[in-house]
Amino acid sequence: MLKGHPNGMIAMAVFVFMLTAVPKLNIRVGPVPLYIIDIIIVFVIYYAGRRPGFGVGGRPFQWIILALFSFTMIGEFVGFIYTGSIFEHVYQAVRMTLAFLVFYATGQLVRTSEDLELVIKAAALGVIVTASMMILTSLPQTRGFVAVFVLDNTFLDPAGRQVAASYLNSGDTGVRGRTLVGVSILGASFINLSWPLAAILYSWPNPIGRWRTVAMVACFLAPMGVLMSYSRGPILGAILIVLFTVLLGLKRVRKGVLRPVGFGILLVMLVGVNSQVFFFDRLTNRSAAIFDNPLEDERESERLLSYVEPFEHVLEHPSFFLAGQGIAILKSNAVVPEVAGKANHALFAVSYYANGMAAAVLHMCLLGSAFFYVLRHVKGRRSGIGQYFSQALLASVVGIAPWAIFGHAMVSQPRGAMMFYFILGLLTSLRHFPVHSNILTDKETGHAYGRHIAV
Repeated sequence: MLKGHPNGMIAMAVFVFMLTAVPKLNIRVGPVPLYIIDIIIVFVIYYAGRRPGFGVGGRPFQWIILALFSFTMIGEFVGFIYTGSIFEHVYQAVRMTLAFLVFYATGQLVRTSEDLELVIKAAALGVIVTASMMILTSLPQTRGFVAVFVLDNTFLDPAGRQVAASYLNSGDTGVRGRTLVGVSILGASFINLSWPLAAILYSWPNPIGRWRTVAMVACFLAPMGVLMSYSRGPILGAILIVLFTVLLGLKRVRKGVLRPVGFGILLVMLVGVNSQVFFFDRLTNRSAAIFDNPLEDERESERLLSYVEPFEHVLEHPSFFLAGQGIAILKSNAVVPEVAGKANHALFAVSYYANGMAAAVLHMCLLGSAFFYVLRHVKGRRSGIGQYFSQALLASVVGIAPWAIFGHAMVSQPRGAMMFYFILGLLTSLRHFPVHSNILTDKETGHAYGRHIAV
């Protein structure tokens, strides 16, 4: 897989696999885990810095991401002023800095169809690992074995022993699955974002040998992995991926999305919706709660109030317009952070309390900009690898939406931020691929048609 590729792309492929499969792989340095993925990112950044500049027209999203990075660093500094504990805030700031740099490194390194092929191969392997873990930990027949021999390893997850213990005592029916990425909602969201990349590998126009089989396995495992998270946000994300694939005619990802979903529906019907191997009662009960009395159940009211309370709070605390209190403050016993007791089950709310109102609004603007940016590329590409690439990225961006609406890991967890900025970095790489249409503006196509396509 790695033979003949430059060192920078080898490092990038290793990073992508680790991000999508085992992002919490670590070694202990005293009481602190040193995550291997952070070391890999340092190599990725080093090789990215040796590549040529991005090209005419500049890097998409760079100013808004630079602003978000600034607000993130300010938030951790303010948090340090409150707690006086420098180590936790520096540690968080360093890991988040690496996550932001993933955005720049990805756009620098992924420049050709060979680069893209290597990246999506790594992503397909990651989907297989993560979706398999979600399924095996959900099913009662395999849960105990996986808990003992996989989850119960602190080098794969610093909290592995506690996680394994909870799954060994979870009964003989289906439960929400767990992955080496993290909890069910995070693991399933990672699957949604990576699944479309595996889908274009499944339909790749060039001969790829056994990798087509690998891609097929990844695509067929992905929807079942998302389903067995029993998390409404990721399942909604998978539904949106299917709908956009059909409604927008995303033919390059269609085979890797529609066939696996159809197979999954057939499999569930054959086993029986009421079978003990499934946990559909949770989906039914939690979905009903949304429409019955959403404000009476904290799990539902938090999602609604996450978009109300921040505006009330900023009126009482104007300093939160430009600066939050960071994320590391949540680990402090010295002070009670402002987010304590507040609704924070959404990207908007967590971004507000951590980085300020301006950052929260910028995150929403960034998501909207990413969607319309990739949509223009999909409409403007009629052939070539760029068409495959843009259609996969549109599906991935669609999958981000429910994660952002109902989750917050892209702000609160460095690995969530790494995945988020990896996808955004891939969006910027679209400019390195030739465009076979005149729909896009000259700014979008200038250096795609230039003498050196890659720069």
